[in-house]
Amino acid sequence: MQNDQDFTVRPADVRDAAGIGFVHCRGWQAAYAGLLPETILQGMSPEKSAARFRQEGCRDTLVAEQSGRVVGFCGYGGWRDDPDPDEGEIIGLYVLPELQRQGIGGALMKAALAELAARGCRAVSLWVLQGNDRAARFYERQGFARTGQTKGGAAACGIPDAAALARAGGLSPAAEHKTPAGAV
Repeated sequence: MQNDQDFTVRPADVRDAAGIGFVHCRGWQAAYAGLLPETILQGMSPEKSAARFRQEGCRDTLVAEQSGRVVGFCGYGGWRDDPDPDEGEIIGLYVLPELQRQGIGGALMKAALAELAARGCRAVSLWVLQGNDRAARFYERQGFARTGQTKGGAAACGIPDAAALARAGGLSPAAEHKTPAGAV
């Protein structure tokens, strides 16, 4: 999918693993500074992340490519905390820090939501670390709202809880401005 901002969103393949690994590492180090222990962030490397994505075959992943390089990615699939086939999950969405707020994340989200809808998902949720207010605001602009559900981190290791967000109204086009029942 080409857009007017000089980047393309497309399905990833294993040849994208190095670029995804680079974005994953840089994205984590920027997004989670002050939220996760520094030892975790310093222990990351683009090579380690790339190896993980290569091993998984980069399936269920979209990339944003600009001038021949991966500048963002979005992983999606079935809701991992409940095997309901009608519910999808945005597993992770990262854009290089210097390219954020240029429409790349929104384009990746739109494409991932379309993929989930094509699979028959009627609802979609995601997790965001508590304290990651910038990400939460981005997801809220994409039509998600906090559900009040949390998932425990590992407080003894300095990892905060995560909060669930669900897309208001599921995957329908009119969903962007509704608030789901029970949303906080």
